[in-house]
Amino acid sequence: MGQRHIRVAQRSHADLNASMTTEDVGHRCPDGAYEWTVGNVEGEQRVIRHWAPDAISHLYPPRDINAPILLYRGSFTVLTGDGSRERTCEGDIRRRLIQNRADRGQWSAVEKMCQEAIAETPDDSGFAWGLITAQANQGHLHQAWSSFKQLNPPVSAPELIPLWMRLHARFGFAEADVATALDFITQWLDNCTVGGEVLAVFLELGGQLLPDGRPLLPDLSPARLDRFQSELQSYTLRCPDGPLKMIDLSDDDLNEIDLVEVTRGSSAADSGSFDRAARLVRSGRLPLGALAEALPRPYATMLAELSCGILYAVTAQHDAFALEVLAAQRAVNSDTVIETSALAVATLLPERWPLLRSAFASIMLPRSALVDVEAAYGDLARAPGFSFSIGYDAQREVLLRREITLADHQRLHRRILGLDDAARQLVITDLPAELGPFDPRRAWRAAVDLAAELQLPLWSDDIAVRSIAASIDIPVFGTYALLAALSGRIEIT
Repeated sequence: MGQRHIRVAQRSHADLNASMTTEDVGHRCPDGAYEWTVGNVEGEQRVIRHWAPDAISHLYPPRDINAPILLYRGSFTVLTGDGSRERTCEGDIRRRLIQNRADRGQWSAVEKMCQEAIAETPDDSGFAWGLITAQANQGHLHQAWSSFKQLNPPVSAPELIPLWMRLHARFGFAEADVATALDFITQWLDNCTVGGEVLAVFLELGGQLLPDGRPLLPDLSPARLDRFQSELQSYTLRCPDGPLKMIDLSDDDLNEIDLVEVTRGSSAADSGSFDRAARLVRSGRLPLGALAEALPRPYATMLAELSCGILYAVTAQHDAFALEVLAAQRAVNSDTVIETSALAVATLLPERWPLLRSAFASIMLPRSALVDVEAAYGDLARAPGFSFSIGYDAQREVLLRREITLADHQRLHRRILGLDDAARQLVITDLPAELGPFDPRRAWRAAVDLAAELQLPLWSDDIAVRSIAASIDIPVFGTYALLAALSGRIEIT
């Protein structure tokens, strides 16, 4: 049977997402099979077994179907292939459909489709990485790690390395894993991004502990340690414009550096000094997230350590509070957007958190907020001697940098573990690209932007954030207002 002419009704991509209408479409597959469909096809799943790649290419923008997953600051974007050139029509179409869901950020659908694909083709590493990617993009790192350990897909492209490194940075490296990571640098020697990614993660993990107290990085053998030092030096010479640079400082040079002045070198926009900014935060006139962005320091870290003291969370104005209770009542059983300060307050009430979470159809957390929480997780996982905290001296009205004691470390580590766990129970949501580039330092602003974009209420326990959101007509409420709203529906004891 010869090649038949393909006729596809040309429609917009948006229309095709809803349904696909086509005339008589036929194509000979690479394996010799002939597949065709006639008439209206309702739902893309039916296309899998009937449409050929050449026909599908009319429906979706052409892509490199061998492209691997990409990771950008915690957000994975696309997986469409496993590197194999020999595929059936069904495999190509399934990859295009997965790609379509990934482009729209529908990661639960991507996860389900990859699971179905793995059940049929368990040796396809592309679908394995797609499953791991989808789980990680939903914030379900434990599931992603479990899938990785079970499927053990090979790292066949440099774009897979950030996800591989991120999973190990969360759950720990064995010495063999360190060797594998260093092998990535050798394998892609001309790719400075690879070396920078691997070495930067290792340098950032110094002093970090797993929840059970074991170090994330193992004690390396002398030979392995020598190789790490060699790779680091070689990278800085080979990639002088890379993110890592070697500098030589004598003891005299170090003595001349005022680390306090370096830390306080930049200014908080429109707020004067950091100390004055802290006073504005304490009075409810500046979001704590704005100060964290200016320092810079993870917002979730400053929430956990109470950098400016107790957060100004509840309005003293009766009319404003009444509006917040009303907003909370209207939000119950619907979708809402949460801002990290509310997550921090709600998780201080562990017995209340399940009740508060179940009050809504879904709670959306911007991806940048989750990445900020992950950064705080890394900060607060460091052992005493490897980190510091920021606090506020109310008598002198200044911010102070403090060394972390063992008791502080244990308290803050428990605090961030609870906050991180709660964040991963939410619906991790990407902001539309037109709202600006992804930036984890914008965690608090991302929540306001997301609520405005989706026209949803905002749950925040920073009165300054609520004031900003309310000024652009976003319904807002805090945890106290939510508890007051629920008290009429559910008994609060």
